[in-house]
Amino acid sequence: MGLVLEARGRGPSFVAELAPGGSADRSGRVRVGDQLLRVDGQMIQGLTPSDLSLIISGPEGTSVRLSFRRVTSNFFAENEDNFEVTLVRSVPQVNVNHKP
Repeated sequence: MGLVLEARGRGPSFVAELAPGGSADRSGRVRVGDQLLRVDGQMIQGLTPSDLSLIISGPEGTSVRLSFRRVTSNFFAENEDNFEVTLVRSVPQVNVNHKP
């Protein structure tokens, strides 16, 4: 998928990096800083980084549906946008960086 997530313990997971040419990058929808909310409809709140990696990973060429939250702000307002994207798994599928 070309997606690197950063997670703090059982806290929220955020996109830390997109691999150029990976399916996340090619989708044009996923950005660094987006918060991952669901994997194939399953809420991920409270999962450890290793648990999250297990549910995102899968056989190469299969698809996974990811739900994200993006918060944007400017001088006048803060906006929140929730969206879903279906990505095709590739090798390496996902990296989750654990921060203490």
